[in-house]
Amino acid sequence: LRPEDLISVIKYSSSVSVVVDGLSGQDKELILGRVAQLKTSSSTAGGDAIKMAYQMNNRVYAADRNNIVIMITDGALF
Repeated sequence: LRPEDLISVIKYSSSVSVVVDGLSGQDKELILGRVAQLKTSSSTAGGDAIKMAYQMNNRVYAADRNNIVIMITDGALF
């Protein structure tokens, strides 16, 4: 992660919540620590997670840099 990168992470199971909201790449250790604490659980609210991810991305969108949404799942199917 570069210092100029803005990172947001959400988690979703039966609901969606924010784990990291627009932290700088300088906060790499904090971001990695929060991601490392994530655990699998419950069912999947994938549709709600996609909507929230794009809302968060639109809030910090910049035409002169990469704007990426990455979705990661534990692969559980219910």
